[in-house]
Amino acid sequence: MTKNFFMKNSLPGEQDLFNKGMRLEITHMPTDYSVAFSAFLDSFSDAYNSEWSEEFIYGRMDPIGGFQNTRRNISVAWRIPAASFDQAKDNLNKMNKVVSFLYPRYGQSGVSQASFIEMGPYWKIKFGNLICNSLNGLPLIGWVNGITVDPIFEDGVFMLDGIESQIESIVDNRISPTGNGVNYYPKTYRLNFEFTVIHEHSVGWRKSEDGGEFIFRGKMGKSTQGKSFPYPSIRRLQDPIDENGLGPSQPTVDSLFESTEDQFNEVRRSNATRVLSNSGGHD
Repeated sequence: MTKNFFMKNSLPGEQDLFNKGMRLEITHMPTDYSVAFSAFLDSFSDAYNSEWSEEFIYGRMDPIGGFQNTRRNISVAWRIPAASFDQAKDNLNKMNKVVSFLYPRYGQSGVSQASFIEMGPYWKIKFGNLICNSLNGLPLIGWVNGITVDPIFEDGVFMLDGIESQIESIVDNRISPTGNGVNYYPKTYRLNFEFTVIHEHSVGWRKSEDGGEFIFRGKMGKSTQGKSFPYPSIRRLQDPIDENGLGPSQPTVDSLFESTEDQFNEVRRSNATRVLSNSGGHD
């Protein structure tokens, strides 16, 4: 299900980009609740790590490697700035929400209504074509081991003393979060996490149906010939990507070597003819 996000408490430029889809979207799968942030990314890293088992045989210098799997981990760090006090409050609420996404959904059963975990805190994340399912463009599924929240105090802080906090609570029709204490709303936060991706479809190489070439299989029982993995992109026919071999207009290494050797032999014959002509053909 596609989420509809809309921003209204920000500067016009940020609102326009956010509402056009330039945002980082995070969904908590146990509840289907979501939160989205403007795409102020500081860093993005997409790591692919293959795991191999090693078997050592007596008398053999090198181990025999057995492939196990390839894992994908995405690291993202981004900033959450506030152009106003209202946006600073919205940002704090967003961060409270995304931190709560680290917790599972509980259920109750039996006479004692004992709690048990119904579903772990799996996430769905989407960021344009860089974090998405390459087959359908939907969010990637996985989990995070944690998230770090860093207020950037150098950028300034909105502050409310005890009286102002109470007035703000009355206006918003809610209980003051800190009673008579001071409330701090930093103007900028920095968040980061590492996301372990779950492959929702099989991946790997296999022969095409006609046996003519290898294609990358990206869906159960079907090939994704013409699709890009892991980042969807538009391929134009006039600029194809051919990993199978060199095109007809591109010479092979062997042909280049043969051509160079023919030219070298031609130069040698020409030089020999010139020497014979200068000497009158006699030894």
